[in-house]
Formats: sequence, structure tokens, C-alpha cells
Amino acid sequence: RGTTVGLAERPRFFKPEPGEVDEVVQADPEDKKTYPGDYRKWRFEVMLAWDRPDVQGEEGPRPEPAPKFEQEDPRYQRPGPWRCRSCYERRFQTMDFSLVPADSPDRCPKCDKPRKECGWSLWM
Repeated sequence: RGTTVGLAERPRFFKPEPGEVDEVVQADPEDKKTYPGDYRKWRFEVMLAWDRPDVQGEEGPRPEPAPKFEQEDPRYQRPGPWRCRSCYERRFQTMDFSLVPADSPDRCPKCDKPRKECGWSLWM
């Protein structure tokens, strides 16, 4: 019945609110081996959104509010190496996709920020 020239309602971009899942980094490789093709059983490494003044988007009530999480919730922590949120955000400029070694539990040696300031990925 023809081509649609315009949309009835334009898509809207809402600025991510702190505590919402902002980005999925990867599926757990071990879960993918254990449950091949059954992604509902996989855990995922995610980055939470944080307050970024440089990101613009609509504010206010959303059609469906996203769930929010606490950065330090023990259910989503994983011992060992960790991924710095600040460095991950700049990964395409630096071409550095590496994890922070487990022997640096409180500070990222690349951006030289405390872990609590730069943030880290969670496993859900």
C-alpha cells in the first residue's frame, strides 16, 4: 500500500539514568560453552550508566522505565580481573580492550583513578 513517507511519532532517545544498564559488554564464555544456544541461562558483563553531562536526550517519564542496579551490589561482582568503565568508554580511541589485573583491586593503572570513581563492569 505504498511507502511510508513519515512516521506518526518520531523515535525518542532518553538519556540513560545512573544505575540503568547502559551497555552489554559480552556473554560469559563459560556459560556459552555450558549452555550453547540457551542465552537465557547466560550471565552477561554489563556497564551501568552514569551521569554524563556530554550526553543529550529527553528527560522525564519514559514509556517503560528501565530497572536500576547498584554498582556495589554483591550479587553482580566477580573476583579477579575487572574492567574499568572509564577506560572501556574510550576503548576505540586507545584500542585497549584489556582487563585491569586482579592485583590492582582498588585503582585502575591505565586511567589512574580509584575503582569507585571510574566504575567497573558487573556480571548479571
